[in-house]
Amino acid sequence: GAGIADKRWTLVRKQEIVTSRIQATTTLAHLCADLGAAAPPFFNASAVGIYGLQKPQAKGLPPARDETTPLDHTTPDFASHIVKQWEAATKPAQDKNVRVILMRFGVVLGKNGGALTKMTMPFNYFLGGKIGSGQQPFSWVCRVDLCRAIDFLLNHAEINGPVNIVAPECVTQAQLATTIGKILNKPSFMITPALVLKFAFGDMAKEILVNGQHVTPKVLLDNGFTFQYPDLESTLQYALE
Repeated sequence: GAGIADKRWTLVRKQEIVTSRIQATTTLAHLCADLGAAAPPFFNASAVGIYGLQKPQAKGLPPARDETTPLDHTTPDFASHIVKQWEAATKPAQDKNVRVILMRFGVVLGKNGGALTKMTMPFNYFLGGKIGSGQQPFSWVCRVDLCRAIDFLLNHAEINGPVNIVAPECVTQAQLATTIGKILNKPSFMITPALVLKFAFGDMAKEILVNGQHVTPKVLLDNGFTFQYPDLESTLQYALE
């Protein structure tokens, strides 16, 4: 799919983001449906954005959401709208009893690129710090554990449906900034006002930077999966060494 945070969300870009996900998924779902019992398992990679935005709390994190949390189909945010369509596109395969796993990723943190490179850039110029209030929830997963989780799911045929692939520890954006600064040995006291980001990036800033989701990996934990990097500090020590 087209990168969700690569460009400002114009109407054209929004359509590109949706189409690039739905068309391919729909095609694969129909192919699996045609194969029926002979179809391989269908792993769909979407995102925790499906749970909708959770506004920052004055203290602590908002209530956690897991795979049993009912989805709010009235939420207006674009990211949730994308993921709901994306997962709905797998229905032809589900209707034919194909094993469909709806993987919902948090922000993936790993070495050499990805979201972490963008996050650490301000710290390299001594401009690191929190965004807005810094209280917005940040659900994430180490890339190593994401790959291990997919391998785990491949080997546990009894698991299907939604699976949150996030670390068991959710943090606030301020905690993220403080931990990055600690690992890089750089200051993390700068504040980027939310209004500035909304002006510069529009809806993308509102949904990705200023708000977030507090999500837990209930299905993985209930089925005995163990995380190699369950906390943010160990993940960043690995990814930024």
